[in-house]
Formats: sequence, C-alpha cells, structure tokens
Amino acid sequence: MICIDDAIEEAKKLDDISVGGSACYDLGNVVLVKYILPLKYVKPGYRARENQEIVMKGINEKASMAVNTPRHLDMKRVVEGEDDVCYVLQEKCRGKCAGLMAKYGAPIERVLSEVEFVSLIPFEQYRKLVSDACMLYEMGYEAKNKNLFYDAETGFWFIDFIYNREDNKFDPNDPKKIFETIRYVCPSPLQIASSLSYDAVISDEDAAKLDNLVRASKAKFLLACKKEIPTFNKYEFFYLLGESDNYKRYLRDKGFINRDLLIVSEEDYETYRELCGYVVNVVCREIAEEGKEYWDIETNSIRIESDVFNLSRFYGKYICKDINRGDFEHEYQYDFAISEAYINNMMDTVYDTLRSMESNVNITKFIAEYQARKDSNRFGK
Repeated sequence: MICIDDAIEEAKKLDDISVGGSACYDLGNVVLVKYILPLKYVKPGYRARENQEIVMKGINEKASMAVNTPRHLDMKRVVEGEDDVCYVLQEKCRGKCAGLMAKYGAPIERVLSEVEFVSLIPFEQYRKLVSDACMLYEMGYEAKNKNLFYDAETGFWFIDFIYNREDNKFDPNDPKKIFETIRYVCPSPLQIASSLSYDAVISDEDAAKLDNLVRASKAKFLLACKKEIPTFNKYEFFYLLGESDNYKRYLRDKGFINRDLLIVSEEDYETYRELCGYVVNVVCREIAEEGKEYWDIETNSIRIESDVFNLSRFYGKYICKDINRGDFEHEYQYDFAISEAYINNMMDTVYDTLRSMESNVNITKFIAEYQARKDSNRFGK
C-alpha cells in the first residue's frame, strides 16, 4: 500500500475527482482527501478537519463491524503556504457517487428509468442502509448526495464524517434519536436517481407512473425503518404527518402499514403528549442548567425540538380548534398562526414545569420574564 507521504506527492500530479467537496485524488485502490483551512482562521480547538483523529478511530471501528464505509488508513497534518492542511488516506469507496448519478432537470424518460431502478433495489439493501445509519448516528454524517455512494452488489455506502461522540450513540428507545436518524442521517434511496425541475411539464400518464414508482421506493424505505427500528412503529403516524393522503392510502392498501393513518387514534394523542413532554423536559434543562434566554427558548428551542416530531403540525390538525383555515387568505398565514398558538401553549407548559422544579437563578429569571410578558400582553402594553 502507498504511504501517505508518497500519496501526497503523487496527488500533486492528479486532477481533483471530488463532487463539490474537499479535494480528492484517485490513487488506485485508495484515495487521498485534502482538507484546507486558511491559517488566519486557525485557533485552539479549530483546525483543518479538527476531529479527524477521533473520526478515523470511530470509522475504522464501524468498518470492522461491516458498516458500509471505507477505512481511513492514515492522516497527516501540514502547513502549506497560507493554509493548514489535513490529508487523509482512505480506501476508495465502492460504487458510484450519488452526486454524479442524480441529475436535476433530467428528461422524464431518464427519471422514470432511474426511479424504477431505485424501487427495485433489493429490500435487504434498504434495510442495511437504515441499520448502517443507526450505527453511524454519533459520527456527524450529513446525508448529502456527495456523501452517498451506491454499489449494485453491496448497496449504499457512506463517506465524510465530522465528529465521533462516543457517549451519544443511537438508542432505539430515544424518540429524538429515531427521528434524527431517519430524517437527517439516513439518506433517501431516491438520492441516487435523477429529478425533474420544478417547472417540467409531463403527461398525466408519466406523472402517474412516476408517482407510483416514488411511492414504491418510499414505502420500501419505510418498511426497512420498521424492520430495523421496531420502536419506530409507535411514531410512524408523526413521521408521516407531512405526507399526502394518497400516499397514506397507498401504504394501507399495499399492506406496508396495518392501520388507517387518515384516522387519529387515542394512542396517537398519548404519543403526542409523550413527545411534548420530551420537548418540555429538554427545554427546561436548557433553561435551568444552561441559562438559555427567554427569547431563545420562544424563538428557537421549542420550534427546533418540536419540528423533529412534526408536533406543531399535529397540534394544528388535531388539537387546536380555534383557528380555521378559512379565516386566512394565504396558507402560510394559517401555518404561522398555528405555529404561534402551539409555541404559546408549550411556553405555558414550560412555565408550569419550571415552577414545579427546585428553583435556581436561571429558573427565577425565566419565570420573571414570562410573567412580565404575560402581564404586558394582558394589558396591551
């Protein structure tokens, strides 16, 4: 195997093969990746590929457990001119990069062919995609096209990781980790297929074919999630809240789910209350332990924590009875009103929860500001 010093010299003669990321050089069975940070930005705790040492350790552990990610063979930090550089020598990833495969605005014939190919990928490769994503949860993977490869024999492969938080591994009993893995870590299989541009005009027949193929792929992915994360079944209603009624009927009619997702059950209301409680507990810890400001909780924390579970959407559709779509000219105005009502409801719950906790300076400050805001709104100040 080529040593990293020789690889660095050899790379100077080669073209960059990366797809919109850090420079990458093909050296046969291995590649050399070059991460750069201008020296003027270097400071303690911030260098080119700052966490590469622990990432290399973590990734090699994952690879040894048969996760589809290439091993990191060596690394070297150097200064080149005005740049801090981290070179990483790693095995060449199997398959083809999704950044090269997926083309935006492709002809409908190509789109149909590629989406059909994705829908026919063996189910076991869908399952491995999900199981590998769970294994890689703590590695800071970003599900971008340039970071996803597909090999017909071995399935989906992952590259490019930014940290290794060994104390924060995937937990199938933690709803936030389930949702974050499926929505943010695990790539969609459709990322390896081409997409039409938003203004493409296609026939009704082709549109129907495309819809059916996309549904088939999405349903296969959903089933893989259910098989690899059994606790996911409890939360699938919330995961699918943003999907169309037609897709939900498709899932029911094809047997991918064993209930009618167009009807909300008492168990769904219980799950909603559980997830709201989860969000409230997270937010209260941020206030009590981190001293987060009132404005940050109201503007950011509750929204960010809730959006993972689609809680505001559930609140608007099944809880809030006082806001009617017909009272608003535009959909976005209605959505904003629902979101604000949900945030206000959660802020009240946070306030009540904080009052029941052992007080400290952070809690006292938050409660005082909450009460001042309430008084201000009550008297129109």
